[in-house]
Amino acid sequence: KGRFEVVKRGRPTFSLKQWRTVTLAARKRAQDAEKKRAAQERTPTRGRKVNVDRAWELYFFIVFTVGGALRTGEAYSLRWMDCSETVLNTPGTDEDAIHVRVLGKHSRGGQRENGWVLMGGVDAYHQLRARRESDRPEDKVFLYNHEPEFRDLLKSLDLYIDPSSGMTRNTKSLRVTGINLRLLKNPGVPLNDLRKWCRTSIVQIQHFYDQAHPETSAARVAGRSES
Repeated sequence: KGRFEVVKRGRPTFSLKQWRTVTLAARKRAQDAEKKRAAQERTPTRGRKVNVDRAWELYFFIVFTVGGALRTGEAYSLRWMDCSETVLNTPGTDEDAIHVRVLGKHSRGGQRENGWVLMGGVDAYHQLRARRESDRPEDKVFLYNHEPEFRDLLKSLDLYIDPSSGMTRNTKSLRVTGINLRLLKNPGVPLNDLRKWCRTSIVQIQHFYDQAHPETSAARVAGRSES
């Protein structure tokens, strides 16, 4: 009898170009929702009211989750009291970040793990906080399950199915994208530092999360060999 092996694969990532397409489309949807809601308020109808807060929260969820390479469950576990502004002392400059305490897959007995949200996730945090100034510290940062809207968004952009793998993308792709964007921005980052930041192992990064196209690595090798 023949033998076969089921190979596990990580959820497909978004390329940098695709990532920009997704974020711009999510923001436009939120802006369109605001316009539609304003029109409804000017001319009351019996139609279903547009949930502007949910539309904007989807956009902030996308950017924030990628900025911290958060698992979906980790993002939903956050309360305002679990988030705080900080500054990371990086070589040559300082970088604003949001320190988060998440309930992750490795949490034991309700013990939260450290995470740091970077890039546009910092601005997303501030914008969402400004919209929810009346929230209490114990209130959840993200109030809605965004899986249905995110799937609909991806289908509208023809990004729901990854043609190279045949797998579908969902909110789990945001964590993979967050890790890959950091690898693209800083290809020399030690994998031990990367795995601590995103709360996983080097093996997991190599097998599931690092989905940079081989041509990108080849180009780097070529560039270094010429220097």
